[in-house]
Amino acid sequence: MLCLLPMAMGLAVYDRLPETLPTHWGFNGEVNGWSSRAFVVFGLPLLMAGLGRTVPVPMITAILVGALFIVLGNYMPKCRQTYTMGIRLPWTLSSEENWRRTHRLAGKLYTLAGILFLAAAFLMELIPGNLGAIMIIGVVVMLCVPSVYSFLLYKKGI
Repeated sequence: MLCLLPMAMGLAVYDRLPETLPTHWGFNGEVNGWSSRAFVVFGLPLLMAGLGRTVPVPMITAILVGALFIVLGNYMPKCRQTYTMGIRLPWTLSSEENWRRTHRLAGKLYTLAGILFLAAAFLMELIPGNLGAIMIIGVVVMLCVPSVYSFLLYKKGI
């Protein structure tokens, strides 16, 4: 009940609240995250209450990050050579073929990492404490392998 008390207070002043409210602050004390008034008044208290259950934040995070990587993995091979998006290394930017091959590999690795994250999220009960290690290894592989591959292509003249 204590977690739902902010919802009652928020309802009392709802029409006087701004459309967006700060919900995250950086180490320096400056606001770096904003949320809608409805989410602050209703969503946060419900999340804190967990509707009578504990909220599996690591599992939800792994699912969301996994889904994001799958989406990015499907987009990477379609990404055109540009200075603002993609794997922007000097050697990928020097050759369209290098860019294309690197992003095809990166797309496969991002998708694979996303599937790994999703599997880890649902198997975390079987492998407690290892979710963070799996996520870090997945990110390191999906970042380092395309970079090294791209450099090797560059050295071959591609």
